[in-house]
Amino acid sequence: MSDFRDQFYEDYLDFKPDWHGKPSPGYAAYFVKVQPLAALPRHARVLEIGFGDGQLLRWCTDRGHDVTGVEIVEALVTRARDLRIDCLPGPLTAQTLADRQFDSIVAFDVLEHMTFEEIADFFAFTKPSLAPGGFYLLRFPNGASPFGCNYQASDITHKSILSLGIMKQLAQRAGLRVDATLQPRPYPSSITGKLQRLLGYALQDFISWMLTRAYFGGQAHLEANLLVVLKVNPDATTHHE
Repeated sequence: MSDFRDQFYEDYLDFKPDWHGKPSPGYAAYFVKVQPLAALPRHARVLEIGFGDGQLLRWCTDRGHDVTGVEIVEALVTRARDLRIDCLPGPLTAQTLADRQFDSIVAFDVLEHMTFEEIADFFAFTKPSLAPGGFYLLRFPNGASPFGCNYQASDITHKSILSLGIMKQLAQRAGLRVDATLQPRPYPSSITGKLQRLLGYALQDFISWMLTRAYFGGQAHLEANLLVVLKVNPDATTHHE
């Protein structure tokens, strides 16, 4: 990472000065709707790359999972350790993981901060740490959607533009496959909030339906963010340089 980008990472705490590692009601509702996460059994081993404000780490901990977080911001690692959460200082390497095994490796809003080469390396050294039957859970701005531009263009530290097609290519090269694309839809607890969200989701579906049929024959993902599940492809041959 360049010194120029480092300056912006060092300023990260300006955005989260009051972080205490607690999931907000909104994020807690979102995580429950992420079916692979919600279905994990108690004491599942979860590795989160770039845990940021720690909301997913605490949510998983509260559900009885064995969690490990990785973060390049030293102050966030310290705060998470103060909450007795197992943390590894980033950047993550194969040596850092050693012989650890995980049922799920989660990276929310992380891969877009890497180049394609760095993402390929990430899969190469984390794949051996994926337990049998385990999965990657990855979220990133949808570079193939006009609605993803708001997230993609909102951070100077983004290095790559990702889409479902590009992720399939990267996964195939790593001996992985896209097992599912998810679209969690949480609802607020208030009646007014639920009604507003219901109408919002209906409008999104209508707009997507019109655009995909007008431009792509109905075959396109236009979500602003993509959330994908990757699993090991037992029939694949991993590419090496």
